[in-house]
Amino acid sequence: MNLIKRKKIVGLLLILTLVFLIICFAGCGKSKSNNNNNNPPILPGDGKVPDLTGTWYSPLSVNPGVTFTIGSYISKEQSSDGKVTHHYYQGQVSCSALESGSVSISHAPTLENFDFIDIMDASIDVLLICAGSVSENGGTLSLSGWLKNGVLHCYVVIEDQNGNTIYETDEESDFDIFTKGS
Repeated sequence: MNLIKRKKIVGLLLILTLVFLIICFAGCGKSKSNNNNNNPPILPGDGKVPDLTGTWYSPLSVNPGVTFTIGSYISKEQSSDGKVTHHYYQGQVSCSALESGSVSISHAPTLENFDFIDIMDASIDVLLICAGSVSENGGTLSLSGWLKNGVLHCYVVIEDQNGNTIYETDEESDFDIFTKGS
């Protein structure tokens, strides 16, 4: 995969995460104190990562459709400031825009292969998925979302092999609701 495509995917994921956090924090009240006036409020994750294992399906409005399966746990990595822990999982992402229609993920991201499934344990638990980053002939899929009432509220971007956006979550609907298979 060329370096420009990888940088574009990383930039897109960072933007999606920032947009998600801004939306979530808009209108929130004061942060809770840790009862120690000498230290700032505690903002890191609570150490509890939601169980998102299983197969999730996009709504019909997502075209081309997306299905992903979150499998077994691989590893975790803590951010340098200690506020975020990334939990990486094995899995499968299916979408007709991807080369061969699906991508299997069996590792945490590396510079050579930036496909991953990550559940970030932060002040808000966020699911991040990136698929198709190493493909020469297929598109890419980026997804960020959070669990609420048993469904995933997701922001999805799907691009073709030329980097053209073929689907992006509608700004007016805010999020695409993914449901878990039984």
